[in-house]
Amino acid sequence: MYYLELIQRFWMFNQNNPIGATAVSMYLYLLKTGYETDSYDFKISDIMVGNELKITRKTVKIVKLKLKDSGLIDFSTKNGTACIYKLLLNYPTEAIQYKQNKVMSIEDGECIIDDHRLRYKEIPTLSEFLTYVRTLKPYQSQIETKVIIKYNHWLQNNWCSDNTNRPINNWKATIKSILPYLKDMDGTNEMVLSDIPKINRP
Repeated sequence: MYYLELIQRFWMFNQNNPIGATAVSMYLYLLKTGYETDSYDFKISDIMVGNELKITRKTVKIVKLKLKDSGLIDFSTKNGTACIYKLLLNYPTEAIQYKQNKVMSIEDGECIIDDHRLRYKEIPTLSEFLTYVRTLKPYQSQIETKVIIKYNHWLQNNWCSDNTNRPINNWKATIKSILPYLKDMDGTNEMVLSDIPKINRP
C-alpha cells in the first residue's frame, strides 16, 4: 500500500479543497486502517470509528458521505453489518465543485435519504455569517454574541436545524427569520425554531 504517497496526495487535495477538521481526521484514520490491514478495501463499523475519533455515529455517517462526495473514498453498508470502505487512489488534487447529492437526515440514530439538498460548500465561515447578519434590520451589536452561539450550535449539529435535524438549505433565510427572537434570549437558553410562537386558530 502506498501509504506515504496517499498522505502526500491528500494534503495536496485538502489545500485546494478544505474539507474540515473532522473529515480530515476521519480520512487519515481510514487511511491508517487500510495501511494496517494492507488493503484499500476493509470493513469497520461506525461505532468503532466514532469511538476512535470521539465523534457521534450521526457525525460518522455524514462525514463519510462528505468524503465520498469529495472522491476520496467509496463505501457500502448493509443493516446490521460493518461498513465496507474502499480508499480511492486517483482522485484529482485541484479544486473541484461538489455535486448536489441528497443529504442524509437522522431519525432514531439511522441515516435516511432526504429530499433536502445541501452542498458542503454552502456552509459559510463565521466571518461570512456575521457579515450577512450585520446587514439585517433586526441586528443590534449587543446580540452578536448570541448570533455566534447560534452559528456554533448549527455547526456542531452538522449544519442541521436544532429541533428536527433537517439540513439547513438556506441559512440566510433561516437566520433572518429567527434574528428578531434572539433579542429575547436570556443569554443562557439557546433559541430553537420551535420557540417561534405559533398562532392557534380560535
